[in-house]
Amino acid sequence: MFEPNFHHQLKARLLDRRDVVLQIVRESTLDALVQKESTIYKRRLQDAASIAWNLSTTLFFKAGGHPWKLAYVRPRVCYIGLVFKLFPDSSNETRKACCGAQMFLDSGDGLVFRGTPGNYYNPKTKQFHLSENEARELIARVVSAYQERDSQHLPPAELVIHGRTRFNAEEWRGFSAGAPDSKITTFEFLKLVT
Repeated sequence: MFEPNFHHQLKARLLDRRDVVLQIVRESTLDALVQKESTIYKRRLQDAASIAWNLSTTLFFKAGGHPWKLAYVRPRVCYIGLVFKLFPDSSNETRKACCGAQMFLDSGDGLVFRGTPGNYYNPKTKQFHLSENEARELIARVVSAYQERDSQHLPPAELVIHGRTRFNAEEWRGFSAGAPDSKITTFEFLKLVT
């Protein structure tokens, strides 16, 4: 496990150590003026308050705290955001994409799930949609992860699923089958074009 970059090597060696909280800060982050060969170079930095906020919240989070969480979250509600990413090397006919989901909990925790690659993109409608089976599998993984983190190992009472397009009947059936003990609410957002 050798890495010539000190920062990367240190992080790799401490990856499995939960008892070590570490944040490496360049001296130039704390001091905007850096001397190099008798010439003063100025690195563009954030203001002192932003640097202090970023360092303190990072260390607090790394020590196991939650410096932020969603406001006004009802108990046992799981928020999920679905995103799709086209593979750059896919041809115009096949247009392979990957679906991802980010789960947000009322505790401030969040998890990211990567779905299987598939032909989710429709070039005629310019929309992404999951098959019933893929929607079921993705939501089942989210519900399982939610239950693992719940103190009583209960499934979510409600899933709020966010997407950029209106979910079709096939996706609804999949979501419902993947979370049979949860009420499902969805919000669709249109993509804004500027």
